[in-house]
Amino acid sequence: MGTYSLMRHEEVKKLVNRQIYALNRHLQSIQGGAGVSLNGSSLNPSELSRTFSMHKMGKRNPRAMRNYTIDPTISCAVSIVVDVSGSMDENINHKKKPYKMTSYTECIYALDSMVRAFDGLGIKSRVGLCELDWQGNKEKASTGCVPVVYELKGEKEKWKDQITKDVVGLQPWTGTDLISYAKASIDMVKQMKATHKIAFFMTDMADSGAREKLLEMGALAKAEGIHLVGLGFMQVS
Repeated sequence: MGTYSLMRHEEVKKLVNRQIYALNRHLQSIQGGAGVSLNGSSLNPSELSRTFSMHKMGKRNPRAMRNYTIDPTISCAVSIVVDVSGSMDENINHKKKPYKMTSYTECIYALDSMVRAFDGLGIKSRVGLCELDWQGNKEKASTGCVPVVYELKGEKEKWKDQITKDVVGLQPWTGTDLISYAKASIDMVKQMKATHKIAFFMTDMADSGAREKLLEMGALAKAEGIHLVGLGFMQVS
């Protein structure tokens, strides 16, 4: 069972936020074009660094502000499904950090940062934990099990601090099936309206023999305008 760590949460947030600038660029058309024009701080990391350095010298960075034109024809929706298998609770804190560090806790901190960034960019999102029903009394997802999603956030809701603190303290409890996670995420985002759709599943990847089936599912999803993305959280030696 994990314990919420503000220290690790902030560390992971910084890692995730490095990727947000690139995503923001994809959702904006630069200098002109039909859309809503507005002025704001440049999100380019080098410009942010230059602005800070010049401020310390009592100077102003003339490129600190820029004009954005947000393209109203572009919309994005994402779904994120989290693996809650028992293997996600294995310790990966081999550098003796002052907090518990497992694939599951790392996943939840990254999830928090991703969803907050999506909210800020106006990207609709749905988030859920996925356990497995091994009875197979519904349409089977893969190897005799059915994904059961406990939704943490609907597409019209905002992410809250308490969700992170509550969820990071849960004990991962079920088996592993990457195909089920992928199917659950695809099914969630299918129900959302957007020009661009991404189905994420977050896992420690502890499931052998799923690669070919995942590639097949990814190709089928792409044909429906959905990008399937698996994010792995594990110890890398």
